[in-house]
Amino acid sequence: MPSEQSSDLKFEIRHVLLIDIVGYSKLLINEQSEQIQTLRKIVRGTDRFRLAEAAQRLQVQFRFAANRKGIE
Repeated sequence: MPSEQSSDLKFEIRHVLLIDIVGYSKLLINEQSEQIQTLRKIVRGTDRFRLAEAAQRLQVQFRFAANRKGIE
């Protein structure tokens, strides 16, 4: 039987935004950069992003990976 101890654990709800840019891996490097910048502007321009940023409750990570074979 587990011992009863008070804990200072703090749980948080996190949101994850996953976006697939169709054909991204087939774009030229400069076109890929343009697409990433456009995506960042769109996300950073949302009300939710600005509110989370103002409340210092924001963790931003942009990750991009090439498509797997056979998946577009």
